[in-house]
Amino acid sequence: MTGETERVPARRRRLGSRLAVLGERDFRWFFVGYATSLVGSSMAPVAVAFAVLDGGGGGTELGWVMAARILPIVLVMVAGGVVADRLGGRRVMLAADVLRCAVQGGFAALLATGHASLPVMVALVAVWGLGEGVFLPALGALVPGLVRRKERLPDANTLLGLARSVSTVAGPALAGVITAGFGPGAVLLIDAVTYGVGALALARLSAVAPADPGGGEDSLLADLRDGWGEFRARRWLWVTTVQMALFNFLVWAPFLVLGPLTAQRELGGARAWGLVMGVYGMGAVLGGLLMLGRRPGRPLAVATVAGLGWALPSAALAAGALPVLAFPAPGVAALAWVALVPGLLLMRRAPGAREAAVRGWWFGAGFILAGMSWLLSSVGPALPLIAVVFGSLQAAVGVAVWRLLRPPLTVRRALLAPPVVAAVWLTTEYARSWPALGGPWALLGATQWQHPAVLALASAGGIWLVSAAVVAVNTAVLVVLTAVEPRPRAAAALLAGATLAAGRLLFAMGPAPASAGDGAEGPEGPARVRIALVQPGIVDEPQARFEASARATAALVGQRPVDLVVWGESSTTADLDREPAALDRLRALSAATGAGLLAGEDARKADGRISKDAVLVSPDGVVDRYRKIRLVPFGEYIPLRPVLGWVAGVSRAAGENRAPGGGQHLLPTVDRSGRALPVGALICFESAFPDMARTAARDGARVLVYQSSTSTFQHGWAPEQHVSLAAIRAAETGRPAVQASLTGVSAAFDAQGRELARLGTDDTGALVVDLPLTAPDASTWYLRVGDVVPLTAVLVTVGAAALALRPGRRRQPPLVSER
Repeated sequence: MTGETERVPARRRRLGSRLAVLGERDFRWFFVGYATSLVGSSMAPVAVAFAVLDGGGGGTELGWVMAARILPIVLVMVAGGVVADRLGGRRVMLAADVLRCAVQGGFAALLATGHASLPVMVALVAVWGLGEGVFLPALGALVPGLVRRKERLPDANTLLGLARSVSTVAGPALAGVITAGFGPGAVLLIDAVTYGVGALALARLSAVAPADPGGGEDSLLADLRDGWGEFRARRWLWVTTVQMALFNFLVWAPFLVLGPLTAQRELGGARAWGLVMGVYGMGAVLGGLLMLGRRPGRPLAVATVAGLGWALPSAALAAGALPVLAFPAPGVAALAWVALVPGLLLMRRAPGAREAAVRGWWFGAGFILAGMSWLLSSVGPALPLIAVVFGSLQAAVGVAVWRLLRPPLTVRRALLAPPVVAAVWLTTEYARSWPALGGPWALLGATQWQHPAVLALASAGGIWLVSAAVVAVNTAVLVVLTAVEPRPRAAAALLAGATLAAGRLLFAMGPAPASAGDGAEGPEGPARVRIALVQPGIVDEPQARFEASARATAALVGQRPVDLVVWGESSTTADLDREPAALDRLRALSAATGAGLLAGEDARKADGRISKDAVLVSPDGVVDRYRKIRLVPFGEYIPLRPVLGWVAGVSRAAGENRAPGGGQHLLPTVDRSGRALPVGALICFESAFPDMARTAARDGARVLVYQSSTSTFQHGWAPEQHVSLAAIRAAETGRPAVQASLTGVSAAFDAQGRELARLGTDDTGALVVDLPLTAPDASTWYLRVGDVVPLTAVLVTVGAAALALRPGRRRQPPLVSER
């Protein structure tokens, strides 16, 4: 060991000269053997994890097995270096490879014969870790002796590092496929063979460093004492060691336990976990390629700084996840007004615009990952990719925050920052809300769905205006917390107060919320309507689900008359145009209740394609039908199926694309007295789209009716998040809205978005609700002006970007230190 790391001038060389080290015989043999064994070593953890889980173990058992591997490595590594010095690096590594070959071969045999109990697995994995613990220190001692021209040693180390990185991509991916097809024992057998190849390569080396026998019986302990003393004497060494130990304990170890467990429970098993680990390894490959031929002056310092890449993205990811607690089902709505502050603070404190963009990107990825975590069962390992792609939009927010809020913070910028940052945020929401990109979900304004006084903003500018208000207040709070001078703080506080008061002012100025008994029927139609929402509960078999819905509907007979009965999405799998038996049942139920019946049809049609339809049935038969236009990405179709079709193999994504409808139109329902009651019937995911509810209301819908099925996500946050959208659409359009869900939540909302009644995810039966109607010609500002708020936000964002990028603009350095 040496106290200082030699400074080597940084330079770049041609690829051919970088690979010249492979021309040296001993290094070439070692490289081939080592790279081969690395592939097996990277495959084995996947196999071991699923050997434990497939054997009935859980997180605790998996933790024991993983600890049994890591602890021997840690405990033996220091002594392993001393042993390698005394016995020779090649001899120690050869023994380690032979030992690991025997262990993995025996492990594979025990799995094949069914004798791999948990204690046996722990013991075998511990011996495997023991072999790694003595192999790794010897590696560092052997490699310099294999390279005759010492100027090639950095290239040799880089190639070995690149081999490790490539193995982290290829190994887990192969292990996932092989484990899924042949079981973990096959992977461990392959690992044993790769260790055998490594041992053969070591046996062929000619350049062998002589062993140092030491100076007597006590020399081993003396060497250990000397080594410990040298270790303690170098602060840079023990600090980085402690850093990596904490990283492994707090980050990597939980990841290796919780990752396979989540993959087995949510993502489909070993294949998905292998893919996740392979994608992780791709980053390591890119890093290795980046460093090939480069010689930083302080390699350890560079490596340590690069390791901080885990910290800031993790902090930004966590900050991005925080606002999700304001959404249903946690529903801490008040948190939304300050939940962005930690993430905005990270962006503000970035050293430059580029780093602020990266932090904004990671913040956005964390927000999408947490907000849409319930999609894991549908899209599997594609969810992190979705989060990274859509999270990149928030990079613009990071730049906007950094440019407007870095010191010195003036009154002008304190007043400009909240609306401009809100505009940039809103632009990103509007961009990812495009139907071709999946559509709007987790829009920040949706956190306020239970607060009609705030939702009054939605009646003026749609959910977009609510989102803008939430972001503006968060930005103003950040100004109040970080500004040095009192005037910017006061200006931001006044702006936040005005924004919070705006919704309440609009609510107070609007018409009084109607009650069920308000008004009498007039020539324009009924003043209220009674609707029954049928919720059969979790019934997997299609015919049994149909029968459960029919029983709940039949129970309405003899009760108070209803005007409309609404079943959930996919309540029948019969094509009602071609299967008369199912249609006759629905006609009879309509006649018995005296009301139209809106069924959810999920069936293969005459053209051979499956579609989802809302079918209005009367005693005379099918009156009309609406076919779902906007399908759920991955749930009902896979975008770019030739490229992304593999997702269906590792998740519950659609095995076949559903057929979308051709256009939106109202269904001509009537109330029990025969008066016209046009409804805007939309299906499930379509409740996320403000424009569809707006179109229905402008076309004359008296009620918005949503049919839903969220049984796939029954125990997550999706059902509550989904039903909240009906409340928002009601507030935007000034039309009452109902949602009938197969498994909950079924609910009804008045024209201000107030919840009138509900059936939760544990309830079944028919929910009957008296729904006050607004006048047919009633209109909100959002109905009149549409998406003027997000379009204005786009213009503000483009204008701000143009100003920031205009030629001749000089970047002003900070003049006041940050608090």
